[in-house]
Amino acid sequence: MSVDLEISRANQELLQWVNALSSPKRLMCLILIRDKKKETVTGLAKTMDISQPLIYQHLKIMKDSGLLETTQKGRKIFYSLKKSSCMRFEVYLRMLLKTQEL
Repeated sequence: MSVDLEISRANQELLQWVNALSSPKRLMCLILIRDKKKETVTGLAKTMDISQPLIYQHLKIMKDSGLLETTQKGRKIFYSLKKSSCMRFEVYLRMLLKTQEL
């Protein structure tokens, strides 16, 4: 696999994450989930005083980008940070900053 292909994939993934976090409401959801380790749509809706459908839309964007994962207990779905993606996000940001310094 060539370095150019790896960088291209890294850039695409980084772009998905940045796009997923471009909304202040999504960023707040992510912070709340990080602080509580896991959270439901209902819990986030109550905490943020936003409708459940709107919270769900924001969570779906972040889940589709790979930043969040879900677990189900009974009828409740819990959202949590996907640690492997968050670690890659940090690595890609460091790569981006290093590239900018050159």
